[in-house]
Amino acid sequence: MRLFEDLPEVDEAELAKLGSKSPTTDYVPLHGGYDNHKVIFPKRPGPRPATTTWEPHEQLDQLGSEEIWDELMRRALALPGVTGGPSKISVEGAQALFLDPSLAVGPPESFVIENEFAHMHPRPDSSWHLQLPLPLTVFAISAGWAEVHTTCWLGDAPANSVMLFSPRNEAEVEVIWDLVQESYRFAAGQESQFEVKPQIVES
Repeated sequence: MRLFEDLPEVDEAELAKLGSKSPTTDYVPLHGGYDNHKVIFPKRPGPRPATTTWEPHEQLDQLGSEEIWDELMRRALALPGVTGGPSKISVEGAQALFLDPSLAVGPPESFVIENEFAHMHPRPDSSWHLQLPLPLTVFAISAGWAEVHTTCWLGDAPANSVMLFSPRNEAEVEVIWDLVQESYRFAAGQESQFEVKPQIVES
């Protein structure tokens, strides 16, 4: 694999010359189809927000209200064994979540630094940096709720280090809150509540 080299940009004119295809319409799954399956992870509606591609890694638009920031931090500080304070690694004003050392028994990749397992950026940016179990990392990024931390590309952070985007409304608060709780469980060595398995529609 090529390393440490910048690849050339692909412009719109080049993209227009490339091939395309129509979706397949006659495929029949061998196991009978998916009509009775639920989607196991929600997709974030709309376009992805703008973020920086350098340090500090920040979200630049689609920022939620200060009330959302306050509500998420209130919930986070109520988690057992969690205390808040200035982040040991983020920008000034970022509020970190620290797990009591007696509870911080998760793997090294479950912490941002020392016993800091997550932090929320200063108002008005209510995006997060935190660690997720790798299967959940894949779903959160693919569904549009998160992106890989910029330092991952430099080999300075594990691949499960992500930015969670600022929630824009109450429904999105609940998705982000679920992910923050999974980050907490990961750091505390608890089992994830997210399972990658079929969810069947009850008849």
